[in-house]
Amino acid sequence: MDNSLILNFGDSQGEVYDYVFYNNINYKKYINNYSPGWRSGWSLRGLNKPQHENILFNSLYDISNNIENVFIFLTFGSVDIEWNLSYKRFILNQNPDTNNFIDEMINSFEKIINKYILLEQELKKIKNINFFIIITFPFIPLPLSESYMKTFSQKNDTTFYEVISHHERFYLWYIFCNKLIESIKSFNYKRLYIIDLRDDFINKGFKHFMNKNIEDHHPNFLITKE
Repeated sequence: MDNSLILNFGDSQGEVYDYVFYNNINYKKYINNYSPGWRSGWSLRGLNKPQHENILFNSLYDISNNIENVFIFLTFGSVDIEWNLSYKRFILNQNPDTNNFIDEMINSFEKIINKYILLEQELKKIKNINFFIIITFPFIPLPLSESYMKTFSQKNDTTFYEVISHHERFYLWYIFCNKLIESIKSFNYKRLYIIDLRDDFINKGFKHFMNKNIEDHHPNFLITKE
């Protein structure tokens, strides 16, 4: 894969690809605030801000001429549904319309995909290059204990607030995933793919993917990477 580059952008659920591509020299991990890589707390709805767009796109202008295939993994949405919506309700005393909230997420994702497609067209004028855009759903929201957020906020020195119920997080995640899958059907782009592990979580059960020794809102990446 010497002519390939693997980029991973997403919130902390995207960390699983650090495990998937652990020994792959073509995979570019997070190095600093300007480099490719996943970022904890990265909201999908805020991706179109200039500081985030710089991270998502700037590195693609600087790739070496021998790179012909760029695999772009995009893992977004969990921060918005599991954290931002809860923060709005319990800290800001807001009650966002969840349909509008999810539509904002979809619109942001569509803009990012469009920009990658346009960037590829721009780069093709000067080099032989193909983007492979891979949208990933590597988890389902996990059940959490009532004490989880208090422990989490103390450990990470963050504002304490409750998270919305597991039932609602699960429900909204499914709506988001299904809407996004339907949305990308409208793109006239052949190299747009989806990795969707939702059926694996349903068929094998939450406990199969949960960390055994510590409660975590992330699944066990050593399991999901397989």
